[in-house]
Amino acid sequence: NCFLSLAPPAVHIFAKKSVRDSRKLNLTCLITGFYPKHVKMSLRKFSTEIPDHLITSSGVRPNHNGTYQLRKSVEILEDEEAQYSCSVSHITLTEPVIKQWGKYNPTLPRA
Repeated sequence: NCFLSLAPPAVHIFAKKSVRDSRKLNLTCLITGFYPKHVKMSLRKFSTEIPDHLITSSGVRPNHNGTYQLRKSVEILEDEEAQYSCSVSHITLTEPVIKQWGKYNPTLPRA
């Protein structure tokens, strides 16, 4: 019975081809390694939050080491010129972590 101290989430955003439609991508935000369990994650297109009914969520799941993970995915068009981002709030973070993904502005540095 180990007591975990606070652990911040590692935030990853990536896209894979949709299995259902080859013109679409499955854009996924994955956060892992966080503790405690309570976390807030939103996917955004430009700065607008994507509504829940368009998002597939894994729900918060335990990792083998006692921390937690959560993934949320949304289907997007592959050739869409849009800027997507994943915003994560957790007790360990002084401000939300925002990871960008998209073809909208190729001059942005990749984090």
